[in-house]
Amino acid sequence: MHENLFSYPATLAVYRSTPLLSQRESFLCHCAAQGYTRTGLAKIAWLLRIVAESGLPKQRLVRRADLDRMAQDYCESTRPVLLHAAMQWFAFMGKPRIEANAEERFSGELVAFETFMREERGLSPMTILTRREQLHPFFTRLARTRRVRSLQEVTLRHIDRYFMEQSQHGWSRASLATLAGTLRSFFYYAEAQRWCRSGLAAAIDAPRLYALEGLPRGPDWKQVQALLARTDGDDPVSIRDRAVMMLLAIYGLRRAEVAALCLEDLDFENELIRITRPKGPRKNNFTFLIAGFGHTV
Repeated sequence: MHENLFSYPATLAVYRSTPLLSQRESFLCHCAAQGYTRTGLAKIAWLLRIVAESGLPKQRLVRRADLDRMAQDYCESTRPVLLHAAMQWFAFMGKPRIEANAEERFSGELVAFETFMREERGLSPMTILTRREQLHPFFTRLARTRRVRSLQEVTLRHIDRYFMEQSQHGWSRASLATLAGTLRSFFYYAEAQRWCRSGLAAAIDAPRLYALEGLPRGPDWKQVQALLARTDGDDPVSIRDRAVMMLLAIYGLRRAEVAALCLEDLDFENELIRITRPKGPRKNNFTFLIAGFGHTV
């Protein structure tokens, strides 16, 4: 199974050398039969590797504290998925035994919503799992911290406060947008079942996402130095490229400002460079040359 998920030999070797290989592959085959995609199976394989390396499968009884200790080094969005994968795998193997917890509040509503997503919406098992693991901490927070006893008591203030808490824990806008979609979907269903107040789902706002916001604003200084080092030659092209890159990196000039430079704009005697701004009032600005820059130009 793992050879169908990972193509790099080194990665495949890591997964094959992890304990309980046959048990992990059996569970992956079980998940594949349920309709999980290749991407979803690869994520499950990664989660099972974490669980197998933790040593929990060797215990006779696994307590909630043991699971929390295993997941504590991972981010807020990964922890619930990791715990769910561990418990599902243990149930599939029939061991180790998991310490029973008291019936959690809102568990009935969550099970009903999962059935709706699976049978009415036809959503994939991975989508259902992701939404379940996003909703479970939200319900737990409502019940334990906010003392909410029914969905009729849930207000928009509870939801907004939960968003603020997750943002303070390091969630990105993209993760918060996914969470908003999950909560909105659930509360639309809850409104149809008359479990909660009307209009709650429509009032849930997702954070604004911007195109290419994940890209860095620019290279860091080490990358700039590496680029400059590649132009450290005596040929005309290298000399030209180094001067252009120093103007862009050190002075922060625009492309048009560099292209408009003429030899007359360089005052070697006074170590000044004259820049004509292409935007706004066309005024000449003078910037002191750094040591050695005039020689480079």
